Amino acid sequence: MRRFREWEVDQVFLRRVGGRIQANVWTVSSENEVQTERWFTPSSDPVTALRWLGDQVAAKGTVQTAHNVRVRWARDETFLENLIDDAALEDEFRDAFELGIQDTRDSRR
Repeated sequence: MRRFREWEVDQVFLRRVGGRIQANVWTVSSENEVQTERWFTPSSDPVTALRWLGDQVAAKGTVQTAHNVRVRWARDETFLENLIDDAALEDEFRDAFELGIQDTRDSRR
């Protein structure tokens, strides 16, 4: 019997690149598998970028939740060091994801 894996957004790492915000989105499965996907948002405004990103990740339909997401800014080239958590952007991402996932589920019914 084949098991269905549920995926959740674990962390979003942000960095400013070329006037836009780049995001590396880490998702984790119910079987502790990790996937990373890089996104280039269409905005340099962090709130707008995170709203767009949350909606886009939800629209893919492969991730079920973002309840425990952690959003972090990279300060320099040492990507996994010197990270700064951003709780306000976590809320923006989570809210956009929840709206997007409801739209995705409604369209599949």
